[in-house]
Amino acid sequence: MSVTKYSLSAAFLAWGACTSTLVQAQGPVVPPSTSHAEPARPSPILRPEARPDQVTVEAGERKRIDVLANDERVSTDPSVIPEVRVDGPVACGTASIEGRFVVYQGGDACVGQRVTFDYSANLQNEWVTGQITVTVKPRVIACDIPNPSWQLIRIEGGRFDKSNVPPGVVDFADLLDETTFTVGPFCLILEPVLAEDVEKFFGSIPEEQRREQFPEIFETAGTSFPTGEQNQRAPATKISRRMAEAYVKQKAEATARNVTLPTLNEYVAAAWELQAKRSNARETNVFLVALRSGGLQWTSTPCGPSGSFWTIGPSAQGPLTKLCYEQSRRDRTGFRLVVK
Repeated sequence: MSVTKYSLSAAFLAWGACTSTLVQAQGPVVPPSTSHAEPARPSPILRPEARPDQVTVEAGERKRIDVLANDERVSTDPSVIPEVRVDGPVACGTASIEGRFVVYQGGDACVGQRVTFDYSANLQNEWVTGQITVTVKPRVIACDIPNPSWQLIRIEGGRFDKSNVPPGVVDFADLLDETTFTVGPFCLILEPVLAEDVEKFFGSIPEEQRREQFPEIFETAGTSFPTGEQNQRAPATKISRRMAEAYVKQKAEATARNVTLPTLNEYVAAAWELQAKRSNARETNVFLVALRSGGLQWTSTPCGPSGSFWTIGPSAQGPLTKLCYEQSRRDRTGFRLVVK
């Protein structure tokens, strides 16, 4: 009996050891999961979005802006042109729509400004709004007309406010009645047109034609041509505005450029910009001294009775002034040229 009990006991222990080894070999037993699988989440719906646009343009340039190029959810079908509109007024310049483009154009008054306005586009049947920022820079003018008698200086122009006038040119700013003014970029000859250049031009015109078109030349006894007081390198000082206009017209035709007499505002802008940006430059001193101490200079700005225009220069008492002259007058008057 004792042998049998021992045998059963040993057998039971052997079975337990085998079972333990099998469990260790198979790893822990994981009970079956009772949870259910979650359903797949739907993809998010991407909505249209208008993104901001930034461009730089020259004054006067007509710029087409593809505002939809960087927007989200724009149809890739080229035949589909979404509806686009400009929202609200544009602070400076104009904006219009051409198909998918916003067309902006700003004048010289916008130079230096960052013009911001909104547009809206109908994308996927939803109106979205974006912002356009335009920086307007001056037009590039080439001051490259070959002439040994001229030195051209470039004036960038822009918007001028008399509250910010440089102290050195207050007398120029005082010539204008308005408190703010705008001019575009231009090239200006530094010194007045020389007497020898004017005399060569009028000398090429038959005398009969000169007498008919410019009778003022012959009003002073013994004077057939405008002179520079016997100094051919001196500025012409007895020029009527009609004579100056004839010379300007000939230069415009010869150079195929837009050549004019300066406006009163352009004279002031030139003095202002030279003093503000190039106060120590030689040309600044030459220009300011000549206008304050030389003869009068014709402008293309009308004044008073019909056929009269402003001249600018020193008064009989000395200070800089503007005088309204009839266009045939030749009282110590010369002129400069503007090239655009």
